[in-house]
Amino acid sequence: MKKPNFIPVTDIDIYLNNNINIYIYNDLTDYGRRQSSIDPLNFLNLLHEQLGIFKANKNRPLAVKNHLENLNITDEERYYLLEHLSSILSESAYNLKDGTILDAEIERCLKLINFDIDETIKIHDAKIPVQVDDEYDIYWGRYDFKKIKLHLETLTVGNMKIQYLIEIKNEYQQDILTHSTFENIEKGTFDQKCDMEIAKLRELSSLEQPLNNPKSQQQFDRFTNSQIVLIFYYFFKFNGLEPRVSIDIAPIAKFIHLITGKDFTTIPNSDFYKKLKSVPNFKSDKDLMIDLEVIKPFFKTVQLNEIVKMIENEIDQARTELNQNRKKK
Repeated sequence: MKKPNFIPVTDIDIYLNNNINIYIYNDLTDYGRRQSSIDPLNFLNLLHEQLGIFKANKNRPLAVKNHLENLNITDEERYYLLEHLSSILSESAYNLKDGTILDAEIERCLKLINFDIDETIKIHDAKIPVQVDDEYDIYWGRYDFKKIKLHLETLTVGNMKIQYLIEIKNEYQQDILTHSTFENIEKGTFDQKCDMEIAKLRELSSLEQPLNNPKSQQQFDRFTNSQIVLIFYYFFKFNGLEPRVSIDIAPIAKFIHLITGKDFTTIPNSDFYKKLKSVPNFKSDKDLMIDLEVIKPFFKTVQLNEIVKMIENEIDQARTELNQNRKKK
């Protein structure tokens, strides 16, 4: 892994020269009102060092993911690191106004770590103790809409953003019924902001969808052809239909064209058909592992856990073969 020539800063004022770093400092210190358990200077050094490593190795998404997972930091530091790292890098990967991809390599890396971010946030939030004396602080922590917007930037799919907003809004509405303090703190404001954001996302989604392009094709646009073939392969296999073994691959290829809206001329010219001939081994173990890591959260989202297990087994097998080949060399 490439390591940039990063020199830690010793004066925090050097970092407080732009709005992003100031926001992070305020996030860690409650706008300077309290001493954080995380030292802001140390954290900003950690964050900017990882940004450099991420960008230097953006063509090696699995290496970046493994590096972040093996950092010797506390759970709280990991929570803030992944949250802010994803937010900053999203601006490099996407045009936040229309969602178009600006840097495909950074975008692929973010796809791999987004699930880790969601899991880290869930673990972090679950550890926050709910005490009557702390209700005011909990409100501004969990239901601070600026933080909600920050997290939304880590989600690359509109439906996932809407689902998250609906869930957090529901939790808020349950909390205001349980904790009386919430009743006197901008009651209804958080609901309205969530509803406005949901309405905006739905409107943007309708505008981005071409009249001659089915919604299903929009859903598959974020995947490569290889990843699409892997998605269908594991779904069919899970249901007892293994391509080339128990079912002909020609109708499967036609079916994938139908669902995704991809142009179809003849079976011999179909890229899906060519990949189905050797799926899942139409790529090197290294590239296959990357594609499998990308599609795995897709099945986790709809709780097809048996397929997730099949994919994880394939990743383990590819990793073993890759290590064996390296040893031979």
